[in-house]
Amino acid sequence: MEAASLREFDLESCGHQELLQAGWEYRAMLASDRLGEVRDIYLDLGLEVTIRRPLPEELGSKCGPCKSFACREFGVLYTRRCSND
Repeated sequence: MEAASLREFDLESCGHQELLQAGWEYRAMLASDRLGEVRDIYLDLGLEVTIRRPLPEELGSKCGPCKSFACREFGVLYTRRCSND
C-alpha cells in the first residue's frame, strides 16, 4: 500500500496559538501515512478535525537536521467539537 502524502489533506495555515484560541485542541503530530486513519477516527467520534504542517521552530532540538523532513512528511492534528452541537 502506498504511503499517503500531506498533499491529500486540506492543510490549515493558522499557527498553533491561533488554533488554540479558536477552540481547537492539539492531538498529535503524525506521519502522513497515519493522518487519514486518525482523522477518520476523530470524525467518527463527531469531532471537527484540522491538520497543519509543523513549523521548524516548533520542533525540539532533538530533531536536529531532520526538521526539514518532519515539516514535509508530518502533520499536526487538532480537533474541536462540531459547532452545530
